[in-house]
Amino acid sequence: MDRGFVERGLETPRTFPFRLVLTDSTTIQEPGSPGTTWRLHAPWNWAEKRWEGLDLTDQHGGESLTRLPWQRNDVVLSDRNDAKASALAWIVDRQAHVIARFGWNALRWETLEGDPWDVLEAVRTLTDTTPGQWWVQIRPTRQSPPLRLRVVAIRKSPEAAAASRRQARQTARRHGHTVSAKTLDAADYVLIVTP
Repeated sequence: MDRGFVERGLETPRTFPFRLVLTDSTTIQEPGSPGTTWRLHAPWNWAEKRWEGLDLTDQHGGESLTRLPWQRNDVVLSDRNDAKASALAWIVDRQAHVIARFGWNALRWETLEGDPWDVLEAVRTLTDTTPGQWWVQIRPTRQSPPLRLRVVAIRKSPEAAAASRRQARQTARRHGHTVSAKTLDAADYVLIVTP
């Protein structure tokens, strides 16, 4: 997996003071199936270069970081499908860490004082490729208190932003709707959440 790093002289150390785990899932279709038959949830231990806790579910088993056995001080690297308030809180409760991309409208943000916070308004202040960061919280619910997190964002290159806007338009067309202006705006940025 890290052949590209080795070729650049950036080989991964063999020991870490934490367990770095990359997560993803994929769908599996039976021959002739019109959609998802199974979903494979796959955490990869970077240092040990092995899969951990593979989980195969039927089509109803959605992606969730809560299906995997996190330990104290784990660092979980995940994609935006996993950036859900309940999953982020679950990981933080286990004293693990998460680094996850998220969509502009995936989480309900507020300032640490409890005022509404708009991620797109914040990232529009970024003028070049210098990253920005903000300490904010996910709004509390009846089931959970506010969750204090750090949002980190960086503006994409013009080429990467154009490709993201193209993909957003194609996805919207495929689902029979028009892409929103805010989604096109968000395509200019990489948005990350971490405790």
